[in-house]
Amino acid sequence: MKKWQILSHNIKHKTSNPNAIVNILLANRGLKTKKEIEEFLNPPNPSSLNTSRLGIKTEQLGKAVKRIKKAIDTHESIIVYGDYDADGVCGTAILWEALHNLKANVMPYIPHRVDEGYGLSKKGIDAAKSQYQANLIITVDHGIGAIEQIDYAKKLGIDVIITDHHVTSKNVPNALATIHTINLCGAGVAWLLASALISKPSPPTPN
Repeated sequence: MKKWQILSHNIKHKTSNPNAIVNILLANRGLKTKKEIEEFLNPPNPSSLNTSRLGIKTEQLGKAVKRIKKAIDTHESIIVYGDYDADGVCGTAILWEALHNLKANVMPYIPHRVDEGYGLSKKGIDAAKSQYQANLIITVDHGIGAIEQIDYAKKLGIDVIITDHHVTSKNVPNALATIHTINLCGAGVAWLLASALISKPSPPTPN
């Protein structure tokens, strides 16, 4: 049985004061300065987000956009491979809709929690290959630790682009491109990629 840990012990009695409750939530999230609290309560318009400030490597984003645009132009099969939690499902929907509107040959894929487990799996990659003849897999809300799985996909001739927000380990997968930051949720990272796809013109397709 899961035992919940109460982070704030300075509240000695129950309160219905909204300000007190907000202060507790802010403290639990480690938000102390006026700037941090203001950004949390009144976040900036997503269109104003700066990839460099978020820690996303612009060359990786550009590489991902170029590969996806090529897949759209050549009608390759694209799989948006999301996580099964709320963040992953929302991010998958965001990225799938953007690609669908760009006339991509794209399908969403959410793994079975019991049969396939969390994240990118060899079983899921096999399903993407056999069911959809996938040429390109884009992960949403996972993938930053899937070293063996991405190597396996490459052996099957499938390129993989990672979009993730989880903390990285010392070793990272050898993906075609990695769009990663811990400063957004998984859906936020997927949204940034979708925005880049919509806003940037298609590069010329090589002969």
